Amino acid sequence: MKIIKKSLSFILAFLILTSILPTISTVSAEENDEQNLVPKVEEYDDNISASGESSMGTLLADAIQESQESQNNEDEIENKILDVQIEGKTAKVKFNNNQVCKLIIAIYDESGHKMYASGMKDIVEKNVNETEISLDIVTMPNYFLIKGFILDDDNKPLNKAFESDYYTKEMQDFLEKTTEDFQGEEVYNLDNSETNNFAVFDDGSQKIDSDKVNSLDSVNGNFYSFSNIDESISNLQVGDIFYFTHDDDYVIIKVKSIDIDSKNAKIERDPDIALDEVFSYVKIDTEQEANEDTVV
Repeated sequence: MKIIKKSLSFILAFLILTSILPTISTVSAEENDEQNLVPKVEEYDDNISASGESSMGTLLADAIQESQESQNNEDEIENKILDVQIEGKTAKVKFNNNQVCKLIIAIYDESGHKMYASGMKDIVEKNVNETEISLDIVTMPNYFLIKGFILDDDNKPLNKAFESDYYTKEMQDFLEKTTEDFQGEEVYNLDNSETNNFAVFDDGSQKIDSDKVNSLDSVNGNFYSFSNIDESISNLQVGDIFYFTHDDDYVIIKVKSIDIDSKNAKIERDPDIALDEVFSYVKIDTEQEANEDTVV
C-alpha cells in the first residue's frame, strides 16, 4: 500500500462517497411490498466546503457542491423528514412541516421486514423542524434500519417515507474502515490519520509511472504535454482515467482528447469527472485543516 500525504485546506464536516453510492432512499408510506426497498443513506452538512489546487481538491469541491445543491433542494420540500439520528432509545428528527402533522419513526431488522420498535409524536405547530421521539423498546438492537413517516390528521402520508441504513452492520463496518484495510491498493491520504480522510483509487483508474518516463513538461489550461512516453500513455483512449505523482501530489486526468507524436503526447483533460469515477472508497469524516507532509 502506498500512501501520499499532501497539504490541502478543507473545512469538512461529514462526507462519505463510495462506489456503492449511498443515498437517501424514499418509498411511499402506503407501500407494503418491502422486498422492493433499497435502503441507502446520505449525510450532508450545510457548512461543508473544500478548496485545493490539486486534482483531488477540485474533485472534492465539485462533489461537495453537488451534495449541497441536492440537499438544498431537499430542504425546500414543505413536508418531509430530512434526517433521523438515534441516541439511546431516542430518535432525533429533522423535518420540514408547513402544517400540523404526525411523525412516526420505526426501526426494523436489516432486511426491513421485521419491526423492532416505533415511536409517534403529534406536531401541533407549523415549521417546528426538529423534535425528539422515544422508541418503545426495552433493549436496542446493535444494528437496524430506520424508517420514518410524516402523516396528516387523517393519517395520510404527506410525503414519501424516509429510510436510512446508517445503523446497519454493513454501513457501520464500511464507516470503520481504515487505510490498513486496503493493503496492496493505492491510497491517497489527506492527513496523518489512518482511520479518516483518505481515498482509495478504483481499479479502473490507471496509474502511470512518471519517474523516468512520461515526463510532464507543461500544463496549459486543460492541456497536458508529456515527453518520453511509454505504452501506458500511448495506449490511452478517450474516456480513460489515469493518475500519476507530481511534486508529491497526485495528478488525476480523464482523457478528453489525445495526440501522439512519436514519444510525445498532448492530452486534453476532461473537466467532467466525478469522484466515484476515480475512487472506490472515499472517507472524510472530520473538521480540520490537513498538515503538510512528505511522500511515505
